[in-house]
Order: sequence, then structure tokens, then C-alpha cells
Amino acid sequence: NDFCEFSNEGDLDLTIEDITVTGFRDDDNEWFPLDVVEIDIKVKNNGNENVKNVEVEWCLFDNENKKCVLDDNENDFKLNDGDDNTITVKFTVDPDKLEKEVSDYTFFARATGKIDGGDLKGEKSCASNSEDVEVMLESDFVVLDIDNIQSDELNECGSEAVISANV
Repeated sequence: NDFCEFSNEGDLDLTIEDITVTGFRDDDNEWFPLDVVEIDIKVKNNGNENVKNVEVEWCLFDNENKKCVLDDNENDFKLNDGDDNTITVKFTVDPDKLEKEVSDYTFFARATGKIDGGDLKGEKSCASNSEDVEVMLESDFVVLDIDNIQSDELNECGSEAVISANV
């Protein structure tokens, strides 16, 4: 359950502030292939020392197969004591990365950094958080990712169009 590999000596706090999904559903915890997901992740330094080289990493974890299917990281930054920073990650739910008949996923995020002063200078610090999500893979549901539409006459009945898309 913990996405961190070491302790949180710097007293970082990571919260998943907001999940916004653009796609097929109104529920931000139910995702479909090709949905565009935006997640605000807030990192706060609750400690007494500055933390440098803070990096935020995230992973969409397949709970059945025990592996990350989508992941990335955001550039590092510095957090002085008492400061916070919110980053927004944006990604498309890639159907090529998903396993058939698996719908149970967890979005994990973690922030890591190095303490930049005091007795713990140079020690690593890590905070993590997660959100359960369901990825909907229905057998009778088809999603088109349209690359290009070519038509001589637009929006007229009986006219022909050529559509290039991934299905």
C-alpha cells in the first residue's frame, strides 16, 4: 500500500487534491480507455528544514497483476519549511497498456526529496498517497480515437467522408 521505499524524515505531506476526467463518464473514479485524466497533486513541507530535489512520481497500478501500467514523473523542485506546491499531471488512459477483464486499479503518487539542513541534512524523505479507480473495459464498448477526417463536402446528407481512426 505504501509507494515509498524509505522514511519521511522531512515530514512531507502529499495529497491528491482533484481528479478530473474528460471522456465517457461523469464519475471521476471510473475511467474508460482514451479518457483524458487530470490530477492535482499537492506536496507540502510540514517539517522544520528545507527539502530539495523534490520529485513527484505517479503510477496507475493494476491490482490484479501487481504492476504499473502507466507511470511518469514531474520535474524536481525545492520546498522550504511550511511551503507547498501543487502540480497537475495529465494523461490519456492508453488501452494498449491495460489487461483484458481487469478493472481494479489504484492511482499512486509519491514525492521524494533530500533534507537540506539540520541534523538530517542529506537524508531522503518520501510521502505517498493513493486513490482507487475502476477502469471500465466492457466487451460491447467500442472507442474511436479519430486521427483524420477527409471530406469534399462537409455536413451534407449523402456525401462521403474518409475517417482514419484507432479502434
